[in-house]
Amino acid sequence: MKDHYQGGNGKAYKVDNYALELLRRQYELELEGYEVSEASRMVMQEQDNRDVKGDRGNGKVEQSELKAKVKYLERENNLLRERLEKQDNQIERLNDRMDNLLPVPPEQEKPEATPWQLLKNWLFKPR
Repeated sequence: MKDHYQGGNGKAYKVDNYALELLRRQYELELEGYEVSEASRMVMQEQDNRDVKGDRGNGKVEQSELKAKVKYLERENNLLRERLEKQDNQIERLNDRMDNLLPVPPEQEKPEATPWQLLKNWLFKPR
């Protein structure tokens, strides 16, 4: 594994695609409810099995791996949708609070009619 990452000791880590794939698999297993140590052990065992078969690096992707990736991406997509919906709800709540804090414009009062307007309205009132 050391061939696939650089960094550490206070420096940022840089990983290649292989190490990134291992980390993603570890994350998937953790989302499925496995403890970190269990998920790590499972990932190492999967990689040992792949190394024994000679699958690593030959470009073949098994159907189960594709299904796992699709499942992971769907889960990630759902998480992002939930976050977006929460943020939309938060924006809506903040807009409502803002509306409550802004002063309400006073209602415009009707101007008093002059005596001439009252007489005109009375004379020309439809009957």
